[in-house]
Amino acid sequence: MLKRSFFHGFYFKHQKNNKVACFIPGISKSNSFIQVITDTCSLQYSFDNAEIRKQAINIGLCSFSDMGIEIDLPDIKGLIEYTNLTPLKTDIMSFFKYFPMECRHGVVSMKHNLKGILSVEDEIYDFNEGTGYIEFDKGKSFPKRYVWVQSNEMDNFSIMMSVADIPFCKFYFEGCICAIIYNMQEYRLATYLGAKAQVFSDKVIITQRNMKIEAIIIEAGKHFDLLYPIRGKMSGIVKEHNNSKINFKFYIDSNLVVDAVCENCGFEIHNY
Repeated sequence: MLKRSFFHGFYFKHQKNNKVACFIPGISKSNSFIQVITDTCSLQYSFDNAEIRKQAINIGLCSFSDMGIEIDLPDIKGLIEYTNLTPLKTDIMSFFKYFPMECRHGVVSMKHNLKGILSVEDEIYDFNEGTGYIEFDKGKSFPKRYVWVQSNEMDNFSIMMSVADIPFCKFYFEGCICAIIYNMQEYRLATYLGAKAQVFSDKVIITQRNMKIEAIIIEAGKHFDLLYPIRGKMSGIVKEHNNSKINFKFYIDSNLVVDAVCENCGFEIHNY
């Protein structure tokens, strides 16, 4: 039984060169749904119910899991398999996952390999030898103010970072989480580790002791409307970019370790 004012949604990203297809299946107080955003369009599908099992969800004739997706929608059909997933060593929320948070975020895989194709409105998306990413959110509402950035197109570098206003004990604080995989090594920056964030219109900076990550927005790119939850209902609208061009600069002990310009990045900024 779905709790009142509750949602649970996943984010499955598929990318190869300049082709991107992201699926957002989930359940909410309003309905079960699948949202789709590609490099050219966004689509919305509504369903009466869905089945969620750990990191898997079945909606209608579609299935989504950490093994892959099978899609049978009016405008989209196909099958993509996943291999070599890259989970984080520990939960990105750390001990905060045990607290009654408005929204809990999770990362299933920072990067994995793809095998398969999709037909999207009669256009073929060949994702063989492409890369994927999986995350999820669940709770009651998205933060009233947040920014989210994601990229995994490079062979040796993938990143997810988010800054948001977090309600806690009748107060709000600005919290941040960031996971970086570089040369198969995981780095973590987060509020619970002492990190501090700065958000500008064209830049996000997170600093933690001897580490600093900068995400400099070179080109935001196209954006498409997506629904997000407010008190369990998919009633909010946020503009998501999935082809942003971003320069990531990662410093350790003041040394520039990563200086990467990535395209087709995921980027959302809301009320900042």
